[in-house]
Amino acid sequence: MNTIKRWLVILALTAASAQAGEHALKVGDPAPKLQTGKWVKGEPVTGFEPGTAYLVEFWATWCVPCQKSIPHLTELQEKYQDRHLVVIGQDCSEDNEKKVNKFVKEMGAKMNYRVALDDHDGSKEGKMNETWMLAAERYTIPSAVLVDTHGVIAWIGHPLELKQSVLEDVLDGKYDVAKAAAEYQFEKKYGKASGSLHERGWIGGNYVTTTSGVFTPLDAVHAFPHEIAKNYRTGILVTELMSNTPAALAGLREGDLIIEAGHAPVGTLRDFRGKIDQSKPGSNLPLTVWRNSATAELKVTVGREKYESSWALDLLHVPAIHLALIPNPGFSWIGLGYEPSETARQELGSAENQYRSQYQRGSLTPMDQGWSTWLATIRVSTGKRIFSQEIAPPAMASPDAPGK
Repeated sequence: MNTIKRWLVILALTAASAQAGEHALKVGDPAPKLQTGKWVKGEPVTGFEPGTAYLVEFWATWCVPCQKSIPHLTELQEKYQDRHLVVIGQDCSEDNEKKVNKFVKEMGAKMNYRVALDDHDGSKEGKMNETWMLAAERYTIPSAVLVDTHGVIAWIGHPLELKQSVLEDVLDGKYDVAKAAAEYQFEKKYGKASGSLHERGWIGGNYVTTTSGVFTPLDAVHAFPHEIAKNYRTGILVTELMSNTPAALAGLREGDLIIEAGHAPVGTLRDFRGKIDQSKPGSNLPLTVWRNSATAELKVTVGREKYESSWALDLLHVPAIHLALIPNPGFSWIGLGYEPSETARQELGSAENQYRSQYQRGSLTPMDQGWSTWLATIRVSTGKRIFSQEIAPPAMASPDAPGK
């Protein structure tokens, strides 16, 4: 099979897997049965024995990256053999299976683990390739699947990326497969962070500043209840709120006007967002809201949002000329400009993001926009890629989130 044919196979697998959708093989599923062909090296494995973990790695003789992972797999087999780990080198997508015997013999002790061919009886691509690789939507090799001591898939990925702590926890029966399954599904849906993840407070919802003042943000609503205008100059209007967010669970509603947060008057929406961001997940954030011509007191248990900071460099159309000094300084003057961070936030559970996650090709990672600056037609912008938003259990004897 030449290179062009290999890519045609990959494209065919990709097209076929597009129909698999939510039924794809994933972490947390029972491992499919072994349907190997001839065993080239080591004692044949016909099934998964309770108390034994199995690392099944898919490879081919023509795959250069596969050859780099062979010493690592040998090291794992030799190191953890007494702890009941069985490593299986499952050959797949091979152009000439006769090469496998020769390759394995030449490797000798450097490839010191079981090796099997695929079973092509009634299967053009091979039964292991179809029921493991294609089923898990894996299109490149090397790829590995770690099966725990109960016959459940605990991990899927590149063999060199398998952490020692994960493998040892699996062998010791301490690995949290349910948590790993949730993380795997999340990464499949939203993508994997390229850097370190950070954490901040989250209550959900989108808002806009309302005010009766003169120096206000450009996007503020210039309307304010006269009944409370003597004591408050600004408020935060709830414009969108999903039902499964901390704010909604605490009783906040769309149309409410937040006038205090943390026992202090709210400022601009940026101030309000900053107070939430700095609140510890599980802490209480007291809110005073104006609703139906009366005030109401709410206490929100702050949730947790995980994100990755990012930036972008791109070309842009020069925005219209404008100048804003107070309270959100920003400007655009011919080919030079700066805009502060946006106040809108992404909600992973929103109808738009749910729709995108179902129909948009590739992984989806919603992003909050940050500041941007530009010179001529070059713009640098910042943002935050949102990876998770979750309810946090109330902290034991948690103090209220501090006022600002």
